[in-house]
Amino acid sequence: MITVTFHISCKKHSLTKTRDVVSVSKHNLRLFQSEEYNEEMIEVEVGSEVNVLDDVKEIYEREFSEALAEYNKGKRSDRQIPDYLEYVSESKKNDVATEVILQVGDKEFWADKTREQWNAMKPLLRDQLEYVKEIVPEFKIASAVTHLDEDSPHMHVVGVPVATGYKRGLSKQVAKTKVFDQERLEKYKI
Repeated sequence: MITVTFHISCKKHSLTKTRDVVSVSKHNLRLFQSEEYNEEMIEVEVGSEVNVLDDVKEIYEREFSEALAEYNKGKRSDRQIPDYLEYVSESKKNDVATEVILQVGDKEFWADKTREQWNAMKPLLRDQLEYVKEIVPEFKIASAVTHLDEDSPHMHVVGVPVATGYKRGLSKQVAKTKVFDQERLEKYKI
């Protein structure tokens, strides 16, 4: 039996600062020199082929600009937040973005499979990405990149978890634990 797994970035792999998104961008898009990886074995499904941080910035602008303007309205200049992405990156409360890895099978399963069998998993990974969009619509996807040059076929998905209804701070905020709650994670097991 082949399984699809869903890993959410946490602890040392969390995207707590904008520089972490830049690092993930380099890995996911193969923007560094390494003999281990083959640029031709990746496929960008969503987002830029150059810089994931730019895609994250677009989501912040689209999702938070209105809530930020509302929050700043009438506040003294020293209490205003000029740039919400920078504010989150400098705080220790939230991650600026979240990376999810969708993986098909494991290293042992793929050890003896052909390249054609690996390629046949791309549509399944795309289907899983659509399923994530369906069950977690508050996870605004900035980048999705399929990798076929490591131990097993997998997709790196970077996005911004957006939650609403806050009474303190911005009415709309980035919130990984609120968006990826236990109920949602249980749904993904189906």
